[in-house]
Amino acid sequence: SINALEDAPQMNGKLVHLSGKADSNETLEDTILPVNIDGLKLQRFVETYQWKETSHSEERKTLGGDTETVTTYQYEKIWSKDQLNSAKFKKPDGHQNPGEWVYSNQIWTANQINIGNYQLSSGHKDLIENFQQLPIPQDIQLPDDLKKFNGKLYAGKNPKKPTIGDQRIQYNFIPAQTYSVIGDFNNSEIHEHIASNGRVIILLQAGSHSADAMFEKAKTDNANLTWILRLIGSVL
Repeated sequence: SINALEDAPQMNGKLVHLSGKADSNETLEDTILPVNIDGLKLQRFVETYQWKETSHSEERKTLGGDTETVTTYQYEKIWSKDQLNSAKFKKPDGHQNPGEWVYSNQIWTANQINIGNYQLSSGHKDLIENFQQLPIPQDIQLPDDLKKFNGKLYAGKNPKKPTIGDQRIQYNFIPAQTYSVIGDFNNSEIHEHIASNGRVIILLQAGSHSADAMFEKAKTDNANLTWILRLIGSVL
């Protein structure tokens, strides 16, 4: 473990742990809408009102005594962040989803995020995921196709009666805050560590945690993932 506010050239090339406030001096802004923040990440989270197809199959007896598999299809309208391809539906007529979205999901990340004297690698930045909702500014100047509704932006005629293709947009962000990281120290930067067995070690947690606690959590997460994969394999 090293102090994030002190230089430690003697640790160059070694696996290190440090905790401190992660910060950036950059302003992140949406490239098409007037939203910006000072922070680590900015997210445009978009859901689109779409048709969703579900199917149910069951075996039935035929008049001749044989069995046949009968599949029925149902369609419902839902909000989804994923683009549902209606061209692949069993019955696409009357259940068409928009082929292209006006607004889509996107995340902007600060180019440089430092904890004290040390810069985080892109891999460590990818692990920063504790987003919180960003309130829509009261004085925001919106394009004609957008309106404010329930703390979000809405693209459509009537948010109380959505139609297929309508979109709702929520902004989330990650402000400067304390994180704990483990990785290789290389000239004031913290990178992923390649262990002797080829495994990659790159750890980050929100808050202040000891190195032992972080490794214990990583081992627990690995064990849980192993049991989940075993369960899926058994079911298959």
